[in-house]
Amino acid sequence: MPRRSSSSLRSALAAVALLGASCEREKPPPPRTEPWPAQAQDSGAPAVRHGYEVAADAAVTFELPVPAGGPRGRFRVARGSLEIAPDDLARTTGTIELDVASVLVEGADVAESRQRSQVAQSWLDVGASRPEVERERLRWARFRLKEITRASAQAAWAGRAVSLPAADAAAADATPDGGPAAPAAEVAARSVELEVRGDLELHGRRIEQPLGLRVTFYFSAPPAPGVVPSRVVLDTPQPFTVALATFDIAPRDARGARVAADEGLLGKAVGRSARTRVERVELLPRPPR
Repeated sequence: MPRRSSSSLRSALAAVALLGASCEREKPPPPRTEPWPAQAQDSGAPAVRHGYEVAADAAVTFELPVPAGGPRGRFRVARGSLEIAPDDLARTTGTIELDVASVLVEGADVAESRQRSQVAQSWLDVGASRPEVERERLRWARFRLKEITRASAQAAWAGRAVSLPAADAAAADATPDGGPAAPAAEVAARSVELEVRGDLELHGRRIEQPLGLRVTFYFSAPPAPGVVPSRVVLDTPQPFTVALATFDIAPRDARGARVAADEGLLGKAVGRSARTRVERVELLPRPPR
């Protein structure tokens, strides 16, 4: 009889121990904190895209290097739009256009810079004497995004934290004093590096162009899933090369006629390829319609 009681006691203790272990295993995990995992949507629903339009002012620089130096300058006007999915950047689509007629070539002084810029417009086939309809057709270089092939983060909020520019930090501390309501101050910025593939169209010709982009997202609320960036800035960490011959960019006069006498400048005074870099292209949320 005592032996049976001892056996029953051991069985009861074993059952209690098993129950305790089961409770321990089923204990809920602690709440998740930053850094967030790079997973945009858990529900399986497609990530929402938001429209952004390019601000007109742009800074895209170029140089046409030769051993003696070569001309350099910048394009100053852009347009276009992107449909950005902040929680799943791979779904981003859109087109960025650059106004090649806005070219400004550096010179020793204002007069020389103006003269060089006019020559560059002629080479780009948007000279002042071209018919306006042709000038308008050829003035926009377009990059149509087809695919994001690699990203340092899947979502905008999961990018690398970067400091806000000093001007933005000052604006965040300022308080409006009458007048229209000021936009919400930006509190954080995240940077994502992308490798993309798209179609580059210039002077009526089109090629497939890979491109490395750095995209900086600015937020007016702490970055998190579902938070929409207040603005977006694009730049290229490394320059990319555009071969002039690929797009039939060559010596021309203001009417668009080829100037054979100037062909010898290529490779001597003017490089055959343009090393191009996007210094800054800013996109703002599309206004409600």
